Amino acid sequence: MPSRVGRRGRLVRLLLNLQALYTIVGAWISDNIVGPWTSLWEEITKAVVRGWIITWQRWLNAWSGILLALFPGARREVRGRPRAHSEAWGAWLKGGCDSGDGHVWTASDFVLRAGYPLEEHTVTTSDGYILTMHRIPRTGGKEVTLFQHGVLDTSLGWVANGSVGSQAFAAYDAGFDVWLGNSRSNAPRMHADRACQGLRYWHYSANEQAMGDVGAQVEHIHAVKMAELGGSNGGGNERERGGAAGEGTATSHAAGRFREDAPATRSSSRRRRTSGSNGVAPRRAPSADELQGDDEGESRQPAPPARDDATPLPTTHCKGLSFRIPEERRDPAPEHLPYNLQGVGHSLGAACLLMYVTVCRMQGRPHRLRRLVLMSPAGFHSHVPRTIAACKWLMPWAARLMDLVLPGRGLGLRLPSPFLRYVTFKLTLDLSELPALQSLVRRSMQALMSGDGSEWDLAMQMPHYNSTSMPAVSLHTGAHFGQWARDPAFRLFDHGSAAANRAVYAAPRPPSIAHNYRLLDVPVDLVAGTSDRVVGVEDVKMHARWLARSGQPIHLREFDVGHMDLTFAVKPELRDHVLRRLLRPL
Repeated sequence: MPSRVGRRGRLVRLLLNLQALYTIVGAWISDNIVGPWTSLWEEITKAVVRGWIITWQRWLNAWSGILLALFPGARREVRGRPRAHSEAWGAWLKGGCDSGDGHVWTASDFVLRAGYPLEEHTVTTSDGYILTMHRIPRTGGKEVTLFQHGVLDTSLGWVANGSVGSQAFAAYDAGFDVWLGNSRSNAPRMHADRACQGLRYWHYSANEQAMGDVGAQVEHIHAVKMAELGGSNGGGNERERGGAAGEGTATSHAAGRFREDAPATRSSSRRRRTSGSNGVAPRRAPSADELQGDDEGESRQPAPPARDDATPLPTTHCKGLSFRIPEERRDPAPEHLPYNLQGVGHSLGAACLLMYVTVCRMQGRPHRLRRLVLMSPAGFHSHVPRTIAACKWLMPWAARLMDLVLPGRGLGLRLPSPFLRYVTFKLTLDLSELPALQSLVRRSMQALMSGDGSEWDLAMQMPHYNSTSMPAVSLHTGAHFGQWARDPAFRLFDHGSAAANRAVYAAPRPPSIAHNYRLLDVPVDLVAGTSDRVVGVEDVKMHARWLARSGQPIHLREFDVGHMDLTFAVKPELRDHVLRRLLRPL
């Protein structure tokens, strides 16, 4: 009768042989059967099969390890066995959402590929958020345009249609110095204060996106143009004038570098620049010690160091901007600027431009803008698409609960994981290869958006939607949209109680932007889409009725386009109309 040790030895050998056989067979299946599959559903199957293989292999490894620990004499059986492939599979799982060379195209790549010059500017808002602006420069040009994107979009939307069909390229070809703005909702989501990472980063509403993001970018353009044109603003220095965008000074930081491997059809280059208080100068690249990591692992960011020509950026501690309205409003001294800055906005970007100019007028501060061209501006939402109708009630309550449970924190609303983003966006790409199914999906998405005529399926294939990152919307910005849908007065963010509102606005209710349109001192051109069901024609007309009280020229034009088609699939007549409005005398 065999001894107990002999039986144990045979059991160990059996497990080790099974482990080796399973490793070899699993590797062959992975390399020869699973590996070549490419479509979405096959990718999902591939992930399941490989996960199954790894699970069972880990089970065998665990039991083998236990037996080897209990019976050291059996270790000789391990000699000569093939090594497991778990390291290779682990690497595949870790990078399985990556494809190609891993490069994600940005607005900079589109500008360079179209053969236009490019500058990348990094701007720090008064509350410490670090934004990236893209400039198609006409150095020394006096006609300047700022393009501000909408919700779940980036500056890429203004250049994604190529040199013929993009609004930004059309403006540059017409002689404008073009600036493409971004918001704090976009990657890489950087902040100057280490304390404002993670949930604290997302504690903002459309208030901050208007006065913080738009304000800082406008002031940055002002500083650059004053330095280029050698202009004077009638006394004072640039540092004093640069503080108009909320409390504190909007500063900018950048690393000087060139990207030589970007495709381009003619000679062009990528330059990153920084603006100090007295102009524009290059700066060294950030060192490793200056890099700050994001709590969510999405980015590593340069912490802005102190400059020689300016005081260090003060610690913000995630403080908000000032929205207090003085009891006695005083108009700022007339400005005689050597340049003309006009703003073009879409959806939330258009609403933020309106909020920025109106609040500046309410606070008696200069806003630098000479004209606004607004396409489907948010703010009035009499009709909400059925897919998000419940959000106008849920979002405000969710934000209020967040403020109660975790004060000073928020949430970023987007697909939460690289795998979910990969599956979702891979699905849209696979559907585009099946015309009949693509048409069905497009019709379904349009039905969910209450009949909006936009090509939503193609919009989701934009490069800024990828497994690495995607545009997001904060919980409080979503709550702000809900407030606009429930209260047709286009107000600043309601903090939920009279006491909380008094602490921010010195009033029990947030000020109405629409009621203060009468203070505007710039012409406004409105564009509405008759197929737009996100911001309908009636909502744009509501803006026009309130804007008429300002006494400034107000112009409204309707086009047969959906909400996303105002930037994503621009028709020639729409592009030409926007350009004509920008070229009108000021």
